Amino acid sequence: MKLIEIARSFSFKLNLPNYQNADFFCSQKAEVEEKEAEKTSEKLHSFCKREVIKSVNAFKKIMESHKETYLDSIWHRDISEESQKVDYQAEEEEKDEL
Repeated sequence: MKLIEIARSFSFKLNLPNYQNADFFCSQKAEVEEKEAEKTSEKLHSFCKREVIKSVNAFKKIMESHKETYLDSIWHRDISEESQKVDYQAEEEEKDEL
């Protein structure tokens, strides 16, 4: 009886606002008899894919429930950055006038 090790994995990248990503990954391995290799490989791949999809769906639910808060924080950050630019420009103009 010859044993071989099989490793399978599945990954998924979810694009988020502001050029961010969420990466999901699952990897499994098993040691099986050579004659069971193909069947086990398919099972491991299916398992990994299911687990990643579950995680992606759970993440999407969390993001959806926090969407307003998340978008609000982005908006406030953008406004804050803009006001800093305006303050800086005003300071520069004052220096130029002197």
